[in-house]
This record gives sequence, structure tokens and C-alpha cells, in this order.
Amino acid sequence: MWLKLMGIIILVLALVACNTSGTTDDDQEMITPPIEEQDPDEMEEPNETEEPVNEEGNGTEEGTEDQEDSVTDNGSDEQTKPGSEFESELGYTIFVVDGYEFTAEEPRTDQVFLEDDGSNLLRIFTPGRETTSEVAEENLLEHAEGEIIEYPVEIDGIDYAYEEHFQSGQEEAYRYHIGKTFDDQTVTFTIILPVGEDMEEKKDDFFAMIDSISFD
Repeated sequence: MWLKLMGIIILVLALVACNTSGTTDDDQEMITPPIEEQDPDEMEEPNETEEPVNEEGNGTEEGTEDQEDSVTDNGSDEQTKPGSEFESELGYTIFVVDGYEFTAEEPRTDQVFLEDDGSNLLRIFTPGRETTSEVAEENLLEHAEGEIIEYPVEIDGIDYAYEEHFQSGQEEAYRYHIGKTFDDQTVTFTIILPVGEDMEEKKDDFFAMIDSISFD
């Protein structure tokens, strides 16, 4: 009986040993497949779309140019000088060249003079509608202080023009007398110029300013 029991126990132990023999540690390790490395040259780059840059911009640049008024020198169609327009209380407008000043001197009389030297000047006189250009000319010739002669002037519509040479203290000087009728209004102009190197230029400036005068 004992031997039979021992035989059964040995058989059971043998069966148990067979079932637990199992796999080795190497068999239990999990095999992980290798990860395939991607060639950097074959990697896809993100599709970035660059917006074109408009170098010209969306707006337009507008410049403004301030046009400076000018007056044409007497006897020249090309040379012009800048200046400003003034309105006189006597009812006319005049363009005054830069460097000269316009002012009301006394009743019925305005004056334009050189800023650097007030002895160079233009007197503008309105004697009244009862005084004609002929009467003004007669008075001029009667009261002239120096030698006076007719003088050609390129000013539109003048009635007369004279040059008077006279002595002013120790200096020689000239007066230029001009008469002009605007509708029924007679206006007389007297330019006084001491003799000097730039006398001709100043004279042309005054002639040009006289020629710019207009009545409303």
C-alpha cells in the first residue's frame, strides 16, 4: 500500500514539474521591431505660402507746390521777380516786387519804396476825376525843377512819360513822370532814383509795378 501511494505522489510531482518547466528568460523577452529612421532630406517641409510684398504701397503721394506770384521786368518777357499783390484804398490793386514796401502816404497818394534805401521810391497820386491827363501833364511841365525830356516807356496805355534830371543835395538824381488814365480816373506816377550802379534795375522794377496796376 505504501509503495502504491509513493508511486502516485511521484507521478503527480512529475506532472507538475513538466507543466512548470515553461520558457526561458530569453523566450519571455518581447521583441520590439526596429523603428525605421527617416532620411532628413526626404522629410516633408511645411507648405508655407509667402504673401507678396507690395513695394509701391497702397496709397499715392500727393505733393503740393506753392506757386509764387511774379511780375515781369519792363522790357523783358522772360525775367520775372516774386512779390505780393496789395489793394489800395484808392480803388486799385498793385503787384509789389519783393524788397519793396507799399504804404499809404497821404490822402490820394500811395508810395512804394525800396526797403534798403527809402530814397528810391514811387509815388502814386490820384488827383480826382475832374483832373484830366492833359491838365496833369501841363502842371508837370510848368513846375519841373530840372531838365525834363520825353522818355520812352514800355507800359501799356500811358498818356505821357518824362525823365527829369535834377540835383538832390550833393547827389544827382532822376525823376520819371508818367500819366495814365484808367477809365475816367487819371493817375500820375513819380519815380525818384538817386544815380547809382543798380539804378536801371530799380527803374525797371518800378515800371513793372506801375504796369501791374488795375482798377476794379
